Amino acid sequence: MEYFKISLRPHKKIVNVDYCESLIFESFSELGKTGQVYNNFQVVREENGYSVYAIMPGPDALDLAFCSEETVETVKKIAAIFSLRIESLGNVITCEDSCICEEPSWYMLYTDLATSESPMVCGDCGKPVPLYKLPVILDNEGGSVLLNWQEQKRAIATLDVANYAPEYTAEQIYSVTSRLNKTGRALCRAIEKAKNVPVFYHMEQEKVKRGTACPVCNRELSRSANEEIAGNLCTFCRIALD
Repeated sequence: MEYFKISLRPHKKIVNVDYCESLIFESFSELGKTGQVYNNFQVVREENGYSVYAIMPGPDALDLAFCSEETVETVKKIAAIFSLRIESLGNVITCEDSCICEEPSWYMLYTDLATSESPMVCGDCGKPVPLYKLPVILDNEGGSVLLNWQEQKRAIATLDVANYAPEYTAEQIYSVTSRLNKTGRALCRAIEKAKNVPVFYHMEQEKVKRGTACPVCNRELSRSANEEIAGNLCTFCRIALD
């Protein structure tokens, strides 16, 4: 994952500074909702314009070809006032590099408390797939539903680690019928239908209840082609297990 400097230089003298600064912040916040920019970006006022420092999955993250209708409008608003220049400042050692496979043969939806990257993992290389390279599934406010699911999973996992409402958190994490897991599996089916490539859902298992059968259909599991990200798969239910 790379750290970028996006230089914004105005086409002409800025008259309404407050409007421009608000536009920059709101625009990059919108891009954060779709995973094109990570939300811990910083906007810096400079003598000849502004610079935004942000972690992005790749240098093509702001290309209009990868934007949804909402984010196309966002980028166009910025481009109407500023010229943009993107330069990489180097790799972020706390973030994993993004998948660069042209045509992954399968995907897996996965996240944990240590994961800040895309929750969709390439089954071939095991690296996070930039969300803008996947079919766009947005909520009513234009945010990625995959990122919404990731935030929910991380929030529940945080409560579980803190032993807060353990019965509720355990049910959400480990039960195949919980709202969290049903939502995740539904997202996998939607991406699979759009991409026509298998998309597996990573299910967590309680250590005392781990077995060799699928927790959904009870069929025998098969070994994964990439055991670094998942040891066993149910190809019928699209479930991945460690």
